[in-house]
Amino acid sequence: MINQKIAFLGSGHMAGAILRGIVGSGVCLKENLFVINPIDVTGGKTLAEECGIAFKEATDLKEAEIVILGFKPQNLSDALKLYQDGFHAGQTVISILAGVPLAVFEAILPVGVAVIRTMPNLPLAVGKGAVAYCRGKHANDQTAAITEEIFAPLGVIKQVNEEDLDAVTALSGSGPAYIYYLLEAMVEGACREGLDEATALALAKQTLLGSAVLLSQCDETPGAMRKKITSAKGTTEAGLKAMTQNHFYEAMLAGIKAASDRSKEMGKSFLLK
Repeated sequence: MINQKIAFLGSGHMAGAILRGIVGSGVCLKENLFVINPIDVTGGKTLAEECGIAFKEATDLKEAEIVILGFKPQNLSDALKLYQDGFHAGQTVISILAGVPLAVFEAILPVGVAVIRTMPNLPLAVGKGAVAYCRGKHANDQTAAITEEIFAPLGVIKQVNEEDLDAVTALSGSGPAYIYYLLEAMVEGACREGLDEATALALAKQTLLGSAVLLSQCDETPGAMRKKITSAKGTTEAGLKAMTQNHFYEAMLAGIKAASDRSKEMGKSFLLK
């Protein structure tokens, strides 16, 4: 149980998913949680009401011992100016802002603020998320332990070096969109073969879910599992051969590289500001 006061700055989809997960898991008492969002008061109040916690003013930020930054990265400069009087040494600041390096926060925030940079993904909204984090220079083992306690009920959490977060962003951060794109194509392909869309979607969703659960419960690699269900001269082999001929694997590699490169570009742009 976390007995520190936690403030959520912002009320976007990811911040809301994290907050709902924390409330649902009971990892922190509701009276120790509050939302601050003077930029979108309606959105902030709505999220606070849904979760049964307080909505407070920017001036109340100083009460928080842990601050989760949940606004959009492009609003960083304005937000930190708005909240600057509320930050103080001894606080832990956890960022979920994609592409913003630790150095940016450490250059702006007061000395002694422990910064944690995270990259969560949207499935944490249902307790099946993937979260990676790295520590700032003032973050110690206790800070890391609190971060893991916050996110553990929401899925898998891994500590990485900051230079690895671009790859994490490309893999698990953007990954759900790739998977949904794959399912779009699978459903469309089945419909072209005569299946109705509702049935195709239901079967595709269950195939994804079942495959993920099966893989999570065994020690096999994805490649080994693929080979297990690929019979010589069978239907699966025919499908995989066609995908290989159409550069499916290479397209996925290119997509992850492009997303990682974009994450690096975003990080450099913040450092140059």
